Amino acid sequence: QYFSEYGQVERIDKLTFNDSGRFNGIAFVTFDSGRSAKKALAASGHAFYDDERYLVVRKYVSGGGNSNGAGKKNGGAQLPIERVKGYNRVYVGNLPWQCREEEVREWFSGVGCKIKFLRMGADKEGNFRGFAHLHFATDECMDKALQLNGEYWDGRQV
Repeated sequence: QYFSEYGQVERIDKLTFNDSGRFNGIAFVTFDSGRSAKKALAASGHAFYDDERYLVVRKYVSGGGNSNGAGKKNGGAQLPIERVKGYNRVYVGNLPWQCREEEVREWFSGVGCKIKFLRMGADKEGNFRGFAHLHFATDECMDKALQLNGEYWDGRQV
């Protein structure tokens, strides 16, 4: 277990995609003590398994969501995004099901973002799954892209 180096792990709850049941990359890790949790929080932004992915660790805040789906445009609060300078990759979720790669590029170019690489999430049959991984050309592009966090596209909060 990756997190055992920070202390005794009591429980790990992995989130999965509703349609496939596969792990979606997000997990809630419960430690035996506050000291262990603080060690894990300090690891946020460090390289993960030496493959240019970075670990994002946040303290769980209960009740952060809003059951009516309120978001950025109607006053709902967005959690702050922890940013690692020089790391310009991002997961973009809740994209409209009918969107295509060209439309994703166009949406981000609207705020001045240049995308270096874009991978649309697809299942084994090639059907779009509503998410994409993007790699932006510069830190400035990444910062501009993050300003779109919580914006709506075709009625979906991205």
